[in-house]
Amino acid sequence: MNIKDRIKNARPTTRTVRVWLGADLDLVDEYEAAVAALEEAQKPADSLAGNGSVTDAEQLVADLRARLDEFAVDFRLRGLDDLRYAQLLRDHPARVDAVGKTIEADESGWNRDTFPTALVRLAVVDPELDDEDWTALLGDDTTLGVLTSRQLDRLATVAFQLTRQIADIPF
Repeated sequence: MNIKDRIKNARPTTRTVRVWLGADLDLVDEYEAAVAALEEAQKPADSLAGNGSVTDAEQLVADLRARLDEFAVDFRLRGLDDLRYAQLLRDHPARVDAVGKTIEADESGWNRDTFPTALVRLAVVDPELDDEDWTALLGDDTTLGVLTSRQLDRLATVAFQLTRQIADIPF
């Protein structure tokens, strides 16, 4: 394949990140306890009959996992090209203090409070989200968002890696 065909067929790098939105943490605790009970049930039994509770424990883990998966959302992110990334940096510059020195939080070269959110909004390609969806996820002055700070950091980290890092092929 020649270079023109390779360029024509190339697509931006992508990655899917699973996030659990508003998961019931009591249900998470119940799931973790069920997994621990399953691991215990899978240990060799003293009798030749085996441990009949393994099947029940497996079913409980599967049922709880299915309930937790109702909270799961898969976000497909795509790296930004250089033009869009440069514009994003211009739109969210690092802040400076009264003497013109970059504030510590922004030493990476961008506004730590606004850049990650803007990057994620540009990088998420699936599901398709409108402004109302983003407000529900991220919140605003009147709405508490359902996406946690840690979840936003995870999405922003993946978006940044897709945009700024070389795609390593494992061979």
